[in-house]
Amino acid sequence: MKEAIATLKKYQTQSISHSTRTLFDHPIGTGQILQEWDCDLNLCLAGYFHSFYGTEGTGKKRILDFSEREKIQQEIGREAEIIVYLYWVSRRKFYYRCNGDYIWDRLTNQKRSVTKEIFRQLVILDIANLVEEFPRWKYLFGCGFLVARRRTTCAMPYLPEVAHEKVKTLFKISHR
Repeated sequence: MKEAIATLKKYQTQSISHSTRTLFDHPIGTGQILQEWDCDLNLCLAGYFHSFYGTEGTGKKRILDFSEREKIQQEIGREAEIIVYLYWVSRRKFYYRCNGDYIWDRLTNQKRSVTKEIFRQLVILDIANLVEEFPRWKYLFGCGFLVARRRTTCAMPYLPEVAHEKVKTLFKISHR
């Protein structure tokens, strides 16, 4: 993934803050988690670039406008970029309220059909993102923790088996 790191540097992501890190450090951490979970190459690449267009949480902090999708497609490939784009347009909290064949598009405020595989990849990416950020959350207990635990509990069927123990431990999910 040296190419991914070089591309992140090329777009000067080190200078864009993201919580207590940067939009260089955080996506690298997310991509590395996906690699540790033995996810396919396109999903790992999407992890490295998941916040390129901004996200629901980062708002206007973005590296590229979504109208520049072709640039990132050339860098990481069309399949990985589609995951990045859908992650950007998704209302992620709705991943855990639907049946896996659509996302809620926050731009159009409507359902958007996706394949079950794309849906699964978006959920895995969302949980890897959460796992990467979670240790830096200011409020490890209370409402934020409960929401994170509920999301990860709902996501367990979608996650690779190798991720289960870490996610269960981190979010204090009972071992059933």
